[in-house]
Amino acid sequence: MIEKILVMVVVYLLIGYARLIQHTRSERKESILYSTLVLISFYLSFIFITNSTAFNLDDLFDFLFGPSARAVLAYFTSP
Repeated sequence: MIEKILVMVVVYLLIGYARLIQHTRSERKESILYSTLVLISFYLSFIFITNSTAFNLDDLFDFLFGPSARAVLAYFTSP
């Protein structure tokens, strides 16, 4: 677990350093999008580090595409 935490700290320090190097006056939309993606990656990193069964990307895709995928699968597997 310590290794996972160390890797995530290094990754986020590098992301922050890269953001500071390329820091130009960015638009508000770009900053909001970047911040949203970083927050999502923080959440997914927390799930990765703690090995928890919290809401994950698999659950999101199953929620979005699950019913239609099951319908297509049922159509092709019906006799």
